[in-house]
Amino acid sequence: MSYEGINIYRHTKFYIFMKANIPAKILLCFIFLSISIKSKAQTFHAIILADTQDPQIGITVVKDLSSMSKRLDSIATKIGYQMHLVVMSNQNFNSKALESTLQQLSCNPDDIIFFYYTAHGYSPTEKNDSRFPYLYLKDNNSFSLEGVHQQFVGKKVRLCITMGDCCNNLIPSSALKQSRLITRGITTTQDAEILAKLFLGYRGSIIVSSAEKGKKAVADPLKGGYYTFAWLEAIRQASYNNVTIDWEHLLKDAENRLQQVEAFLSSNEKHSSIWQVNVTPADTPAPINPEPAPVTPPTPPVVSFDEMNAFLNSLANLKTPYQQREKLRQQKSTQLFAPNALVAIYIQSPDKPVEVKPIDEYLPTVLVSPNIKGFNFIERLSRVGPDGRYSLITIQEIR
Repeated sequence: MSYEGINIYRHTKFYIFMKANIPAKILLCFIFLSISIKSKAQTFHAIILADTQDPQIGITVVKDLSSMSKRLDSIATKIGYQMHLVVMSNQNFNSKALESTLQQLSCNPDDIIFFYYTAHGYSPTEKNDSRFPYLYLKDNNSFSLEGVHQQFVGKKVRLCITMGDCCNNLIPSSALKQSRLITRGITTTQDAEILAKLFLGYRGSIIVSSAEKGKKAVADPLKGGYYTFAWLEAIRQASYNNVTIDWEHLLKDAENRLQQVEAFLSSNEKHSSIWQVNVTPADTPAPINPEPAPVTPPTPPVVSFDEMNAFLNSLANLKTPYQQREKLRQQKSTQLFAPNALVAIYIQSPDKPVEVKPIDEYLPTVLVSPNIKGFNFIERLSRVGPDGRYSLITIQEIR
């Protein structure tokens, strides 16, 4: 896949009829019907603005562009949407390409827009009330992430998501050209169901920034943008490991993962993501049987997926003093786990754990293990008791 300039990709199917004995009128009707059906297909518009030629962060942006475009294409396929990918990069990383895309993008009410910006960003010190960053497009720096988001929201689609992996540090606009920024400133049925819940189960808009106002964002050539890496991990893990998920908990889990990736950084280098979710559950069709048999809903767990992930990974963080982590373990264990609760541990396949042991025996070993770098909590293979506490948790050790 080439990312030269501004590229537009539409994944469509074309039908060629070779049978000469098909009557012309029937053939024309069939073609017209095929085109009519196709034109009504819902579209996933993935709009990516990436500064791939920046001399300082270009190599990390290329990584982001590749990772995000592949993931969005996979999401579109799994929720049954036609993919429409627009990439503005290289010589077309500029305000003219963005303005053209905003003006020309045509959408239907059930379409989805996902705008992703990976480049330098900043927060102007003058006349700026937004929490979210401005885009550093070099030819025109008047575009804010929030302003672009509102223009996409104006397309009136079912779901509009805007994400910026860039800095949000305070810089006077007059100093932009002189500043030398070295950071970002200036598969299975299960995952298809979870992705459908996230992207089709809600209507509204979401805006996300990788860094809060006044902060820079971090990237490296291996991972790309740290927030992009954390978000992709969060949605991948949720799609495979969750039973239920919503956007707030997904973004909280992405933030938890961002903090794990940044654990080795000094305090002044770390940053936190910010977001605003304005969605409501999508309308669901009325049941065929207006009076279904009553079903007792399962007991909800006392903690969410992202909270359990954060708890487990906090125990494994050797940079936190042992006494502090042991105190956390003692405080949380009785709240989260039923008496005699078990933990199933796996390395590759969660359906084939390598070991099952009592949680009370396992967690103390986590506090002193130098080999465990973190955890993924497998919610769909864990069990909750009648009081909401877990009688079994299934986890993946990251080594």
